[in-house]
Amino acid sequence: MGKKAIISATLFIGLSLTPLSGISNMNIVGENGQITNEAYADQLNNVQLNKKEAEGQIEAFMKTLIQPTDEDGKVLHIKSKADLLNRFKDIANQHAAEPFINELYEEENGSVYLKSTELPPSFDKQADYDVVQLSRGKAEVKQHLNSALYGELTITIQFDYNDKWKISRIVIR
Repeated sequence: MGKKAIISATLFIGLSLTPLSGISNMNIVGENGQITNEAYADQLNNVQLNKKEAEGQIEAFMKTLIQPTDEDGKVLHIKSKADLLNRFKDIANQHAAEPFINELYEEENGSVYLKSTELPPSFDKQADYDVVQLSRGKAEVKQHLNSALYGELTITIQFDYNDKWKISRIVIR
């Protein structure tokens, strides 16, 4: 393959939109010991995404996305793009992770290779950003940036809560 690619350790976001995922109808035990959707709804009312949790999930997303390669760009320890996608299960839903995997990696001859690519806009945890609670169990991180390469843009990373916060959608405008 002979490709070399250097990827920055900052979170880069693709320009594709992904669908919102819904919160499941998970049941938990209420005050009377019965399993209820109401008890779960009450739990969601008290859940708030904070900056530390958001940054942790974004960092985990990035560490999972950027895999080590050999000198030819062959990804080490990953057998397929599906294998890589499975590693996101505790960080992001499939709809949020899959566009990045497809943009950065290709399968060839039973191996996964890093494509040579330009870096898209990046989330910068050192720059100002807001964490906004959208509704029960839904929140977003929104950051406005201005770069010489991309101009003014807004990065929005949405999160859903279902026992833990997971990235559900990434949008750049």
